[in-house]
Amino acid sequence: MEQALLRIYRRYVPRWIKRNLSEETKDWLLGTIFYVNSKTDTGMLDTRRKAMFAMRRRDWREAIFQWQLIASFDLTRSGSPVSLHSKNDKNSRRVLFAKKQIRVARVKFAKELLQERRFREFREQCARVMEMIPDQRILKKDRELLNLVKDYAHTSIEVGGDFSTLATRSSNPKRIAICLDVLKVSDVHTHSRVIFAMGRNLLSVDKNIEVHVFITNERFVVTTPVVAESFHPQKRTTIEKLAQNILEDLYNTRFFIHYMISRDLEGLVSTCNKILEIKPDVILYGGGHRGLFSNESRLIRHCLYDFFPTVFFFIQSNNQVDKEIDMIIARGPHKITGDFGKSVVRVQPYPTILGNDSSVDKHLDRSVSESQTIVSAISGVRLNVKMAEMSDANLKRMFGILDRVPGTVWYFVGAADPDELVRSNRLIEKRVRAGQIRVLPVLPFIEFSELVCNSSLFLHLPGFTGGSGGASVARRSGIPILTFSHSDVSGRQPQQTIFDERDVSGWAEMAIRLLTDQDFWNQTVTLQRAHTNWIKQTSSRNFYNCLVEACELGRNRINCTKTKMVEFSSKL
Repeated sequence: MEQALLRIYRRYVPRWIKRNLSEETKDWLLGTIFYVNSKTDTGMLDTRRKAMFAMRRRDWREAIFQWQLIASFDLTRSGSPVSLHSKNDKNSRRVLFAKKQIRVARVKFAKELLQERRFREFREQCARVMEMIPDQRILKKDRELLNLVKDYAHTSIEVGGDFSTLATRSSNPKRIAICLDVLKVSDVHTHSRVIFAMGRNLLSVDKNIEVHVFITNERFVVTTPVVAESFHPQKRTTIEKLAQNILEDLYNTRFFIHYMISRDLEGLVSTCNKILEIKPDVILYGGGHRGLFSNESRLIRHCLYDFFPTVFFFIQSNNQVDKEIDMIIARGPHKITGDFGKSVVRVQPYPTILGNDSSVDKHLDRSVSESQTIVSAISGVRLNVKMAEMSDANLKRMFGILDRVPGTVWYFVGAADPDELVRSNRLIEKRVRAGQIRVLPVLPFIEFSELVCNSSLFLHLPGFTGGSGGASVARRSGIPILTFSHSDVSGRQPQQTIFDERDVSGWAEMAIRLLTDQDFWNQTVTLQRAHTNWIKQTSSRNFYNCLVEACELGRNRINCTKTKMVEFSSKL
């Protein structure tokens, strides 16, 4: 019965509905399946009934005990222990569901212990909750868990003197902090370059400004975090070399990098104390909490929101936001996902163009536009996944470019498995056999740059939010770029080259015109360079002005809650 219900769920419920189901709804569905399947076993059903009644009575100790019994039941005929490795095994699913209920009960229990000021027991329950979290994404997404971590930090952090005076500092920020869970650095990640370029340009606004980058590694609060090789802590030497190359003598004089390993909850508290010690005027949080490798220091932001003006900026445009933010600085006209409440939104290109960027001064080169090649690039599994999700109608609109401009070759770069991508899509496979499409894996940077520099056009595909690194190579090479409004790339492009994500036909028509009309190609490249030059000249000061406004917003918010903060101070 259980397997039949799960098969129906997988086969007939659309993927977009599954992605948008709340955690509570998922729990209810799993609980219903669990209940139906348990009717055949009166012992299991009785234990579940006791667990549910205990939770309704708010008898958390009893609820935890009953769920532990369910999690420990061995229902195999052979008498062997329940396996936790197969998601298709009904016993495994039952155990995982029971463990989640244990975690929920522990969170509720910890809150009651905090209200009763039983701090030792409260901290013990918090530690047990962290040990039960199998994935750092759960910790960053679950509001109950975020609030629990915040409460733990607020009962543990040490603030010298009256910390309410933090809100009375100058509204013109001189000490700026940037917090990231991880700082990605590799041939295909531009995140570190973006941070260092932003830092250098902000330092040029005022000689008294300091920038402190905190790499918090807050994912280590959970027992088994996911750490990819491209931004492993051992990459520290690579990060320092890149910072020195970009910042030169400003590195370690006005620009500082603080490496923190937030091991367990006490490690997180130590990171909070380090930031409090620096006393920044404003804290910028980059990234968001989607995916295994999300950048944002979301735990730190929630823990320190009561102390500092708080700004969120996007590392990828699909990052989600919430209400614990004073200002959201969007780099372009992309959609903002999440409930951000009363947070102020400003659209401002980020100051990421360095003074030695020569793209603005290059002359138009007709030989480039005659090559009749198109490049689209994004790294990792995203290319495989997004191409699989794309509708046949949109693929036909896209590939119509190849029919109307004969001889054009389209390169798709960055596939995790090029052969699988081709085999899984008949429309792509047909074009590959005709020599019109070539699907490539991630290329070495020099090889990729050469391919882009000798292309006619860079097309950022519909549904792709990342990929600004590849587009930046095209931009510096004087190659026209077409993109969509929901993407990272849109933040650096003139409006004439940005399309609504539903307007794939308009995007394709402009691509055809760029491949066939030399004057239009020249005009688009000139427009693109002029826009880049405008960003280069204005973005540093305008971005800093946003921080000035955010400081004022944050100071007003914190001053309005000063009584609450002083009351908290008396509890420490």
